[in-house]
Amino acid sequence: MTDDIREGDIISPDAQRVATQRVMELYTAAARSPMGGAEEAAFQRAFYAMPFWLFIPVGPIDSPQPYALVVGGKPSILGYLDDEYLRSEAIAGGIPPEEAGKVLAVPPRGVVDWSADWMAAGVVDIRFQLQRGEYVLPLARIAETARLAGLE
Repeated sequence: MTDDIREGDIISPDAQRVATQRVMELYTAAARSPMGGAEEAAFQRAFYAMPFWLFIPVGPIDSPQPYALVVGGKPSILGYLDDEYLRSEAIAGGIPPEEAGKVLAVPPRGVVDWSADWMAAGVVDIRFQLQRGEYVLPLARIAETARLAGLE
């Protein structure tokens, strides 16, 4: 359970991959269904139950921040669920391979906790890059969606 994760804990890459596969299945089902339906709720529960949400780290090694870019004139953070997809996207975006191998892995609860700081800095959302599309998570709603998904 993500509430039991502490700094320095190692989560099996297999656990992250299995969780990612499940989220992707539910994402696909939710995309075909009406907003607010059972499929969307199942996707949200699985999404917030991920061991980690992954980010491209920038800044000092002792206090990295997730990579952000401007979309539609507003700052957004790029997020990922799959480390291999993150690396391939980072390399495709021009990040050298030795740097693209670095991953900032944060449990969803930690992201929710950080969201107020990011909003204060002007960031409006996290744009999760999924192999089958993009999931945009507005930071103004992150605490509410986390609660509805069962994240304590």
